Amino acid sequence: MNIERITVPFAWEFSDPEMFARSLASTGPAFEAIEHVGEPAFVDAALDVARAQMRADLPLRAEIDVVGYLARKPGHEEVER
Repeated sequence: MNIERITVPFAWEFSDPEMFARSLASTGPAFEAIEHVGEPAFVDAALDVARAQMRADLPLRAEIDVVGYLARKPGHEEVER
C-alpha cells in the first residue's frame, strides 16, 4: 500500500481576541486543557495570546496546517484529472 502524508495550509481569522478564545475553546484538543486548568484560566491564556498578536486594522489570524493521509492500493491506477 502506498501512503502519502499531505499538509494543507489553513488559516482561521477572527475579528477580536474574544472570538478567538471562544472558537479555540470549542475545539477537541482544548477540552483536555480546560479539564486540566479550568475554563477561566484557559480563556484568559487564549485572550493573552490573541491580544499579543493583534495588529491595527488587520484581522487576528491563526495559521495552522491540516494534515491528512492518502492511501492507495497496489495495482490501482490513478485517475487522470
